[in-house]
Amino acid sequence: MMETVVIVLLAYLIGAVPSGYLIGRIFYGVDLKKKKIVSLASIAGAPVVPIVIWVLGEPWEYVAFSLAAALIVVVKHKENIERLLRGEEKPIIQGKKESQ
Repeated sequence: MMETVVIVLLAYLIGAVPSGYLIGRIFYGVDLKKKKIVSLASIAGAPVVPIVIWVLGEPWEYVAFSLAAALIVVVKHKENIERLLRGEEKPIIQGKKESQ
């Protein structure tokens, strides 16, 4: 269910503020390339979107909506955050999860 909510929120943001989404996506891609941890890139990239939308001077409704979406993404990654803090989150290697 939560994945569906995130997909709908992303689809809305792509349509409403494509530049905000694209800048957030670039941030995600750079972080993923550097750290190779998908969850970390998602957690770090999500808050960038509402900041960019705010800086671009978009309506406050877009900022609030994107902030809610970012919070949902971070909350959705609670278990990943715990693994990151313990140093147990596995990086991806050549597009696949590292075997355990």
